[in-house]
Amino acid sequence: MKSQSRVLKSGSAAELVSADQFNYEDLQARCENYLDNVREQSRKMLLDSQAKIEQERKAAVEAGRQEGLAKGLQQAEQQIQEQVQKQAEQLVKQRMQKVLPALAAATEQLENERQQCIARWEQQGLELVLAISEKLVHERLGQNPGQITVRVAEILNLTLGSSRLRIRLCESDLKNAAEHLEVLTSSLQHKANVELVGDPDLQAGDCIVETEHGQVDGRISMQLARIAAELAG
Repeated sequence: MKSQSRVLKSGSAAELVSADQFNYEDLQARCENYLDNVREQSRKMLLDSQAKIEQERKAAVEAGRQEGLAKGLQQAEQQIQEQVQKQAEQLVKQRMQKVLPALAAATEQLENERQQCIARWEQQGLELVLAISEKLVHERLGQNPGQITVRVAEILNLTLGSSRLRIRLCESDLKNAAEHLEVLTSSLQHKANVELVGDPDLQAGDCIVETEHGQVDGRISMQLARIAAELAG
């Protein structure tokens, strides 16, 4: 088999070169268009990314600002509350420093007045008891002449050794117990000049014995007063 060789004519070669050149230029234009598209898309993607990043950055800044503002407000409110509490405590302390001494003085004064009132009530109560007791004793002795003689005998025991006795009695007692008193004075162990005298200023049961050395006060009121003094003391 014989090999066949192709012989290109000069016109055909020129057309082939021209066709190849056209294809290369077209390919180059397409590549440049593709690259431009790629560059444009990349640029848009970059711009979009930058815009998104900027948006996220602003959102983060705003969120941080809001959070910082909230924390700042919370801290400020806490500081204000602490300051108000501190000032209130200082104010209360200052007022209490002024009030406490006055309150202590008022308390002491009230306590003193209470003690004085108690003392007055006790004294008044004791006086009332003594007055009632004195009245009852006078009435009881006025109804029992024998008890009058007993009282006089008790008082005479305090005057042993006296040579002169002047016995002052309530007039009604002297009248009602005259016989008993005569027996009493005549039975004295020591001899003495005895005088029985009715005294209008004395009450039933009262007795005052006068001697050359002084007198023995046997009035009911005086005896009750001595009892009251012992109780009060």
